[in-house]
Amino acid sequence: RGNNARAIREESSCKVAIDTNVTSGHQQVKLIGEPRNLTLALALVNRHIQDQFGTPGYTEWSTIKGFDRAGNPVHCSPGELSTSWIKGDRGDQWSEWEEERERTPRRPPMPAAPPP
Repeated sequence: RGNNARAIREESSCKVAIDTNVTSGHQQVKLIGEPRNLTLALALVNRHIQDQFGTPGYTEWSTIKGFDRAGNPVHCSPGELSTSWIKGDRGDQWSEWEEERERTPRRPPMPAAPPP
């Protein structure tokens, strides 16, 4: 218990506070430090989360995008699930599911400048 927080503290030199309340498998993490150290601390938190990929309950856990005022989980809609971090034999990579991804309409091309 506390090994992850201790490791993040030692490696990033940030203060790390993890709320003891667990809601639908989520805990609030508070990081305090210099910007450069915070970047490292966030990367370490992200690594810990990515290490959970493929474990029982990860998919359900990862679809929760927040909590309402009553503390109930608010899940992503299928259209919001456009990217996923994949740990595979070709290395870690982002993968996109084109059929679920919404595209921003393209802007019309800029008119050509008149000749000088």
